[in-house]
Amino acid sequence: MILYFSATGTNKYVAEQIAKATGEKIVPLKELMRQEKYSLTVPEGEIFGVVMPTYWEGLPAILLDYLTKAEIHLEGSNHYCFFVATYGCDYGNILSTAQKEFGKVGISFDSLYAARFVDNWSPMFY
Repeated sequence: MILYFSATGTNKYVAEQIAKATGEKIVPLKELMRQEKYSLTVPEGEIFGVVMPTYWEGLPAILLDYLTKAEIHLEGSNHYCFFVATYGCDYGNILSTAQKEFGKVGISFDSLYAARFVDNWSPMFY
């Protein structure tokens, strides 16, 4: 399972590419929020991945809001968990923040990545 949030399409694309390589399904965070689905179960042996944009060198508010109510259950003990942050200028402390915030719901990432893309925050540019 690859949980993602994408406002502009970049992170959906990243999640889709990882899903093609791993055979995992992608799950849009916006849909989970709309459906008020705060309980996720990841079956034994499945990958649990998260793909998020960097907002102000941190996690998007929608993810932080979701995590305050979320219960993420990893069945068994055979899981690989990863986090991917996309960013334009700087990814700041998003990786350590992700480890900390997901740790509150029992998730510890095996690997964390920052992937640079074109910056699309228009107030930064003329």
